[in-house]
Amino acid sequence: MIELMLVIAIIVILAGLLLPSLKKAHEIAKRIKCTGNERQLHLAWSNYCTDYNGFLPVYDTALWGDTMWVNSKAWTFIMRDSLMPAVASAGIDWNSYLSCPNLPQSSRYAGLFNPALGMTVFGIGGGTCNGSKKYVKLSNISLPSQSVAFGDSNLASSGAPSIGGYRLSYGLSMTNLRHLGKNNILFCDGHVESKDRYFFNPPWGWWNLAPWGNP
Repeated sequence: MIELMLVIAIIVILAGLLLPSLKKAHEIAKRIKCTGNERQLHLAWSNYCTDYNGFLPVYDTALWGDTMWVNSKAWTFIMRDSLMPAVASAGIDWNSYLSCPNLPQSSRYAGLFNPALGMTVFGIGGGTCNGSKKYVKLSNISLPSQSVAFGDSNLASSGAPSIGGYRLSYGLSMTNLRHLGKNNILFCDGHVESKDRYFFNPPWGWWNLAPWGNP
């Protein structure tokens, strides 16, 4: 009897030691899945650039005068012709790679209105601090491996229910550190890195510099 209790106690102790590791491994697996989603998005983004003579989509046409939300179009709508065929040919649900495994409802509701991934507002997204507006060409990005394109977003967008948000920017209000305290960031060259909160606090003058500012 004593031996049995001792064995049970050892099993309980081992389980207590292993469970945190198993949970972390599960979270890492979800982060890897999200990384794959972002790489699929990069393919669609690249296809859009090819179709439009190298020009990148802006994050929202509201910058260009469509001030009413019913008229403005987020990047998901601007890119919809590139988003859908890019995955249809591979037999992939296009909603799936606008979602994130760490947002439980995103696989159901993610889409053009509620992406779990946001495009950077400044830099390649077309926004500037002085109010001017611009379209950026892919060939004009001088530091593609350092310039942010997309990442895990936090700002709720229009529509219900709102899951993620189509915008991403410096600071923590528009981001979501949902992968073990980090954010999966897709850079313009197509690689993905997991960044912590300090990445979202750039120094003064960030609007003229990579990763958040002018490319």
